Amino acid sequence: MSAHEAGAASAPAVAERDILEALKHGGIEKENLAELVKIVGRFHGSGARVVKVFPLGIPYPDGVNVHTITDLAGLERLVKLLSEIPRFHGLEVFPKGIPKPDVFVANIQLR
Repeated sequence: MSAHEAGAASAPAVAERDILEALKHGGIEKENLAELVKIVGRFHGSGARVVKVFPLGIPYPDGVNVHTITDLAGLERLVKLLSEIPRFHGLEVFPKGIPKPDVFVANIQLR
């Protein structure tokens, strides 16, 4: 296995670690947090790059809001993945690029 393949294999684990770090002080219950981190970690496999993750719900967070960036093919895979996730709560997509969008910002809510 090359160094590049090793890095690619560990990318989801790194993404999950970064997500956990961003949310660990957000007030989400430990079991709920672990499940949400695993779900958000799956977004990486669709080709979406997770930009920011933050708790959803005041005063008691019970979900997360995830900001991602992806291309059209990645957006299609992401939407398919979201349709399989029972905790999926909402999706907002913003196209970037004039006249033909080539990058999409997807804001995802999980509860």
